[in-house]
Amino acid sequence: MTQSIAPIATVAALFGLTIFMLVSLVTVGM
Repeated sequence: MTQSIAPIATVAALFGLTIFMLVSLVTVGM
């Protein structure tokens, strides 16, 4: 269970962080 969930959690964290950075850049740009 844990071994199959871990990769998904890592990808989700990276994906969320990327979106957060993009939104921040767009907000600062505007």
